[in-house]
Amino acid sequence: MKKNTAMNKEKASKILLEQLEKIKAIPYAQLVTFVLKDESVSYEVNDGDTTYEIKLLYYWDSGKPGNIRVIGNINVAGGWSAYRPHSEDFIVRPDGSFIE
Repeated sequence: MKKNTAMNKEKASKILLEQLEKIKAIPYAQLVTFVLKDESVSYEVNDGDTTYEIKLLYYWDSGKPGNIRVIGNINVAGGWSAYRPHSEDFIVRPDGSFIE
């Protein structure tokens, strides 16, 4: 069976947005610990015929302490899309509200 290395951007965007929705459920205080540890998270998701690599990054958006920007990148595992992944992001304020 041939490995699928072409990225369907619509499908990839949907998968990434689903993953970011899970991150939105994490309390601001816990996101702060990710930023302070300079943590990024990478993992794979398989939709049945394509394996995608997802990387999540956490940064101070407007100075420390303050808003946190969460950036998600997605590409096909082992594919050329790793050089130009699809990205989505959101910003969370200290009060837990979001800037889209």
